[in-house]
Amino acid sequence: MKSHALRTAHASTRRRSFLLRQRGALLALVVLSGLSTAPGAQDADDEAEPPSPEAAAVRTLRIVQEANGLPNQPTRSPVRQELLVSEGRVRLEDPQSKIVYLLQLVDGETRVREVSLDGSQYTEGENLGELQRNRDISERQTLERLRKEPELARQSTMRQLHLREGLERQVEVERTGRKETIFGLPCEQVIVRENDRVVIDAWLTSEVEFPIPFFRFYNRLGAFSGEVLRSIEEIEGFPLRVSFTVVTASLTYPISVEAVRPPEWLEAPAALFDIPAGAKKVERQELATCPTCGAQVEIAAAFRCGSYLGAQVYACSAGCKRDFLKKLAEERERRKRGEGN
Repeated sequence: MKSHALRTAHASTRRRSFLLRQRGALLALVVLSGLSTAPGAQDADDEAEPPSPEAAAVRTLRIVQEANGLPNQPTRSPVRQELLVSEGRVRLEDPQSKIVYLLQLVDGETRVREVSLDGSQYTEGENLGELQRNRDISERQTLERLRKEPELARQSTMRQLHLREGLERQVEVERTGRKETIFGLPCEQVIVRENDRVVIDAWLTSEVEFPIPFFRFYNRLGAFSGEVLRSIEEIEGFPLRVSFTVVTASLTYPISVEAVRPPEWLEAPAALFDIPAGAKKVERQELATCPTCGAQVEIAAAFRCGSYLGAQVYACSAGCKRDFLKKLAEERERRKRGEGN
């Protein structure tokens, strides 16, 4: 029943669910710090067009971290990442897809751009906020179908799916009182629950000054419902360790991110947060993201995997295609058995 409801969600929004899965690493960015480089990959900045000598420098926070559970993570080993954060702007490099992500807060909205590591081309990121509207549609359909079930079975299924009557979402932000020291910085645990499901478990420090509440970067990335976004956007403190659960109409998966070095402030060229001069804008449909390894591939040279969530899927190699189709078959079998999320 649940899988049928998910399949009936509006086709035009399913494409964005697929994009979210491929860019789950980008969501890790806004929870703790960001998706960026493996050890040594920060030198990739040298490949982009260098800023002019007179370019202004901006005070920038640098964080090195490890992430687990990214949807395009090819192994179970943690992914080492590095990011640069300035006021209202974030720069991160993805060594798997060979992309530099540039995030910027503009009038309360998060603008996302994806730049090739060599700085030669870029694409405009999509507004993934529609993922949650897709989720609303799917969950309303599920509630409607559950009305035909016996009351006890209906209530049991609703608890398993964390659904409430009328699509009500109760969000609780709990400061647990638990404290821990991370890299000499005092941290406090904050847990956010949506309908009794933990969606964020964060250790925040107030010792790292940041000009705006960091969680405001969530507002365009489709990771959480509007109810959760409104509850967390004013949470103060900078996260050094976070686990969170992304919930959409089609996917529910955990991601964890943890700093592995103390955060440090430095002066960085402001141009690092901008599209390189001379970069060519490329329409997104010319490229695809491999669902197995996360690499960017030209559609004309890719291995077609068929349709998934209303979008055509392309892999970078025959091996990645085989692994994706195997995982997809296993997922469908789980849904048939009613295991769900």
